[in-house]
Amino acid sequence: MYSQYSKYFLNIVDYHQWNRKIMHAYWLVFGGTLFAFALISLFAREPGVGAWHSLLHGCLIPSAIIAAMLGVTEWNLRSGSDLRHYFMLSSGTVFSIVIVNTLPDIPGIEMVFLPPLFGALTFYDMRKLYYSFAMNLASFLALYFLNPVIHDRIGTAELLVTLFALINSLIIVLSLMSRVVALQQALLNSTEHKQELLVQNTLMERLSKTDALTDLYNHKTFHEYLAQLLEQTNTTSFAVNLALVDIDNFKKINDTFGHWAGDQVLKRIAATMRSHLADGDFAFRYGGEEFAVLFTDKPLDQTRAVLERIRKEVEGIVHEELHGGNVTVSIGLQGYRQEMGRERFFKMADACLYEAKRNGKNRIIDDILLPEAAGS
Repeated sequence: MYSQYSKYFLNIVDYHQWNRKIMHAYWLVFGGTLFAFALISLFAREPGVGAWHSLLHGCLIPSAIIAAMLGVTEWNLRSGSDLRHYFMLSSGTVFSIVIVNTLPDIPGIEMVFLPPLFGALTFYDMRKLYYSFAMNLASFLALYFLNPVIHDRIGTAELLVTLFALINSLIIVLSLMSRVVALQQALLNSTEHKQELLVQNTLMERLSKTDALTDLYNHKTFHEYLAQLLEQTNTTSFAVNLALVDIDNFKKINDTFGHWAGDQVLKRIAATMRSHLADGDFAFRYGGEEFAVLFTDKPLDQTRAVLERIRKEVEGIVHEELHGGNVTVSIGLQGYRQEMGRERFFKMADACLYEAKRNGKNRIIDDILLPEAAGS
């Protein structure tokens, strides 16, 4: 389970930036340690020990070891080595080894092995945590048995306390990781729930705006878009043209070949219209066999040319459902002018469609003048 969430962390955390911050912290701690070593070597050295000897063995040599380890870690980090995280964990342990070995007489100095263990938590990886624990435990025991000063100073009780402190620290870090797992699980569940709601809302919005058969926008959406576009064109020079498209003799198609055949014709003609529209144009199934198309930001003659291509392509389609027959469409086209209202704009487009039907069908009629317009 920890491996699963470790991978999740890798996807959301910038580990390069994270590692740089840890290295900056290491260098700052190194600077503080160097300063402390220097002060202790010069002002707290043992009687009879020269300043240079104390400075060399109590400051310069241990500081050089730490700096060398940090330099190797820095190189691994910059090179992108797969072992860079382990080198960073090892640097913390080397820090502790050098400090304890340099200042073995200070009571409780062995507790510096605890911070590297807690530092392993930042990688959120069980293997790295156990690696850090094993490194620090082994390093402390090696110093205890190999350094006579440490061995003589640390009694059995202090040895056990240090071992218990390391083990308890491991348990605490494991508990923290388990808590983070629970928080991550809650976060994942919340994120997945939000994604599901987003998908459902998107689907519901799409269903409310589109016609299920033709996948065009529906009647309700047509009036919403028409109102928005006309509001925009009343305040700018934005052009809007409306085309009403009606399939000729569609009732006869349904009566002769059935409604399933009629549905196939509707879907095919809808797809044909959609294939000719630009990004700023919108096609709608207005109702039954009638479609509406809103063309934006193009002159009337250019709109008519698009509609003519649609009309010719529809006429040329062979419908197997109609035993190889063809269908045609009649189209009424009207360009919007600012003196028009929305209702009159639609009525004039509808009048153009009626005129196309009355004059033999399979044609486009555009921008005619309604009789009642004479007095307006």
